[in-house]
Parts: sequence; C-alpha cells; structure tokens
Amino acid sequence: MKRTPMPPRAQPIRKVNRKRRVSEFARCYGSKARVEFVKSLPCAACGVVGFSENAHVTDDGTKGAGRKSGYRCIAPLCGRRPVIAVNGLGETLDYGTVRGCHRWSHADADSFLAVWKLDMDAEAAKCEAKWQATHPERKADA
Repeated sequence: MKRTPMPPRAQPIRKVNRKRRVSEFARCYGSKARVEFVKSLPCAACGVVGFSENAHVTDDGTKGAGRKSGYRCIAPLCGRRPVIAVNGLGETLDYGTVRGCHRWSHADADSFLAVWKLDMDAEAAKCEAKWQATHPERKADA
C-alpha cells in the first residue's frame, strides 16, 4: 500500500503549549525561587546536605493520572549523589553513587517509610512553613 505524503503546513505544530507549561510549573513548584530554596534544605530522611530535590510526597487532591501534586506537597529528599570517603592516609576513595532518598521513595515506598519512619504530610508542612518564614512577602494562595 502506497502512502500519499501530507501537504506541508503553513506553520509547524508546536510540541509544547507554553502557557500550560508555565501554569503547571507554578501549580507544581510555586516559583523558581521556591525550587532553589527547597534544594538548599537538607534531605528530610537522611539529612544529607547539598543534594536535595523537590519531591512531591503527598496528594493534595489536584493530582490526576500522570499529574504531580501542588507545591505545598513538596519535601526535600536527596537525589543521586557520589559516595566519597577519605582514608587514614588522606587518600580519597570513590565508592560510586547511591540513588538517594527521592528515587528510593518512588521505587519502594514501603521499605523507605519502614526505614525512615517519616510522616510525609508533616515533612511537606515543615517545608512549607520554612518557606513562609523566610519569604513572608509571598502569601499562600495569593
């Protein structure tokens, strides 16, 4: 069966709806400043500093299939990071990388919560409270 080619379009089809992308980012993460603030916090589970990611840890009722929760449901969980140690001779030993708490929480939530015994709703609330305390000019739901 021979296919006939499609006629050329006057304008190419946009692959991304930019307005929706901006509004979804605002709904999921709040702002770029908030994303950077959460990244600066220590991991809520293991406490490691410098590798935190914005982890959507709870459901706020706005979630759907393939849709993230809102920005108030975020807690800092560490991402992939190197494991480096210094031995007694002052030599640096590279042990590779670990996947981090964020990936672990998605891959096996039951074992993650069994080990860390975290209340993820409380962790998300703590993160939101820290953000509000450091940025009082940004009112919630403004």
